[in-house]
Amino acid sequence: MGEKLPNQGHHFNADMLYKRFTPVGPDHAQIEACTGIADYCDALYERHFTEAADPVRRNDGVHDLMRQWEIKFLQPLLNYIQNKNSINLLGPSDA
Repeated sequence: MGEKLPNQGHHFNADMLYKRFTPVGPDHAQIEACTGIADYCDALYERHFTEAADPVRRNDGVHDLMRQWEIKFLQPLLNYIQNKNSINLLGPSDA
C-alpha cells in the first residue's frame, strides 16, 4: 500500500519504503546533541552524588534522580486532570 502513495522523502530514498515518508531524513541536530548526553549525565551525577561509581551505576543514579523530579512535577498535573470533567485522561493516572 505504501508504494502507491507519493514519496515524501528524498528522491534517492523513493525505492526504500521505510524512508519514503520521512521528508527531511534524520534530525541531524538531535543526532549531534546525543554526543553531549554522557557528559551531561556525568555532570549531574557529580553534582548530586558523592561516591565514585562505574558508568552503569552513575546512569542508574541519574535515571532515578530524574524520575523523582518527573514524578514530583507530573503527579500534581495528573491529579488535576483526573478531576476535570472536560478532559479525558488516556493512560495511567500515576506518574
